[in-house]
Amino acid sequence: MFAALAGYFSTADQARAWGVYLPGLPEKVLTSLADEDVVFYILKQTHEPLFRMDDGDNFSSRVLKNWSRSVDSSKYVFCPDTAQRFDGKRNFSLDFFETYLADVTRRYSQDFTILRTGECLNVSFKKRKAGYLNFLTKYTNAPTLGISRDMELGLGPFLTESIGKENIVLKRKKSVDKGYDRITLFEYADSSVDLNRKDLRDFNRIPFGALPEAVSERFISFESIPLKSTGLIITSPDKTSREILYNCFDISGFRQAAFPDAKHRFSQSPNSHIFQAGQDLNRNVVSASRHWAG
Repeated sequence: MFAALAGYFSTADQARAWGVYLPGLPEKVLTSLADEDVVFYILKQTHEPLFRMDDGDNFSSRVLKNWSRSVDSSKYVFCPDTAQRFDGKRNFSLDFFETYLADVTRRYSQDFTILRTGECLNVSFKKRKAGYLNFLTKYTNAPTLGISRDMELGLGPFLTESIGKENIVLKRKKSVDKGYDRITLFEYADSSVDLNRKDLRDFNRIPFGALPEAVSERFISFESIPLKSTGLIITSPDKTSREILYNCFDISGFRQAAFPDAKHRFSQSPNSHIFQAGQDLNRNVVSASRHWAG
């Protein structure tokens, strides 16, 4: 009865539900399993790491009010946003944060101290620890609160409501005006599954050829050609012989032999226009250098 209610919604609920098929459902959703693809997909909804590096360069945090680090990256100050909540009953308290931070820092280094100053924590290392913040961006190290052997609560916008063989249900902690309040994850076992469900929103994990026509016609698709490479080792001990063989080698013929199904792709020398442009650029640079020297 519960599984049926969790998997199928009324018309009103469908408008605020996000359904997705995944290649297999995990039995547990824990931060320690964040390296697993589907678990990681879920954790990105239910958990929030201490730090983010969204632009690939600068650190930011959604769970800290303030933070700082010393110039030599040996001292850090973290001030948690204690208004954050794991659920309706448990908040992100300073006491919890202190215990969590000590545990996660210990995984990174044994040589540290933590001191509480007001509503902040000071972490000090005896020497430079430039990789510490990057370590704290990993979902395996995100703040988490275990509620059972199978589930943990995080500081993300959703919490795991149920884990079953038929589906996994995530519920938004606080409803929003524009967005989904519920995410239901189904297992994509084969093409017999119902892809015409009205609450199915995410098709990214489903093979394109298995998509219903009504869905696939909304997208422009193309075949992704995997990059391949091969190598040839000339084992002759004589350097002259190796040079003769190498210089007489037909590269296009070698490619055709290595990749016979892609013969039509080598009808002309690959990247010839790029090579010619490079030659022209080299000539221009040499000419400019001579002019400057003269």
